[in-house]
Amino acid sequence: MSDPELLTIPEAAAILRCSERTLRRRAATGKIEAVEVPRQGGKAWMIPEHAVHGAAGSAAGSAASAAPNAASAASDPASAAAIVRLETQLANVQAFLAGQINTREAVREDVKLALDDALAPIVAALAALQRENEKLRDQIVAERAERAIEREDQPRGFWANITGRKRGQLPPDR
Repeated sequence: MSDPELLTIPEAAAILRCSERTLRRRAATGKIEAVEVPRQGGKAWMIPEHAVHGAAGSAAGSAASAAPNAASAASDPASAAAIVRLETQLANVQAFLAGQINTREAVREDVKLALDDALAPIVAALAALQRENEKLRDQIVAERAERAIEREDQPRGFWANITGRKRGQLPPDR
């Protein structure tokens, strides 16, 4: 026979719509069936799936009989106050998150502008160095050409006069 599927505390809490702490308390007091299993670093509570669905069904049945819809829940002053409080908290969280998003975008824009300002002189210096490099390369090419012309104008040596070859010229193939 296979073991019933076991759910972790967070999974069971999500199904039952209660906090993990409440579920652990119920498991410790025996209000819900639970199994303590060895885990790395200690033990953990695991809840059988049938116990979770049984608890969810009984909670749903009692909730359905107590408040079949949101309109009847709103007629209860305590429930209405709780709903207003939760809506206010939700609005505050949404406003906070919107502020965080705006703040991130503002910081991102500020960083981009700061980097652009910091990189502008570096880019300008790099362009100036590239222009200087091209000028120096042109000067080197011109100097090499002048030296080659000067070598051709120099008087030929003794052996060059005898062989009839210019400097650097190879002898003809025989």
